[in-house]
Amino acid sequence: GFEWDYDAFMDRYTKGSRDDEPSLYAWDPLDRLNDLTCKNLGELLKVHKFVKITNQNYFMPLIQMNPHYSDMLESELTLSQSFADLFNFLLRPSATVLESIERFKARYMDGNRVIGMEMSVEKSDGDWTGDDAMPDAQQNLFFSHAAQLIKETDDQVAPGSTEGVVFMFVTDNHGQLQNK
Repeated sequence: GFEWDYDAFMDRYTKGSRDDEPSLYAWDPLDRLNDLTCKNLGELLKVHKFVKITNQNYFMPLIQMNPHYSDMLESELTLSQSFADLFNFLLRPSATVLESIERFKARYMDGNRVIGMEMSVEKSDGDWTGDDAMPDAQQNLFFSHAAQLIKETDDQVAPGSTEGVVFMFVTDNHGQLQNK
């Protein structure tokens, strides 16, 4: 897998027979502007097993200028979403993660209709009133639309089918959703 959290990465890396920390090559792309904009980064960094990017500034526009990548980025990726596209292109799940995804998919999704809902209930930058959370009436709209979708697609289910419905939620308040 891929860990954003260095402590979590170290914990997983040192489990088992490894007692030593990996050697990390610290690389700050903005301190290496010539490398970032002109060199083949794969060749430059391939001798290092672990590269720790030490700068959190957004440097995608500089990579887009790099002649080793600019044509490929322009033809393969949607440049309006270049960070997300490049991230998805470069960072791929490990075989273990892919196997886990397939097991989850086979267990919960294959043979079922899946409805995904993202409900940010807690106050953020929205215009909610009252208790500073998404009002119950608004939350209930999510569920009534899901129920309507199920009803509208019921005629597409073969008679005698064992197909079910799976709800996949992304939320900031699972406790409140459990009350629905």
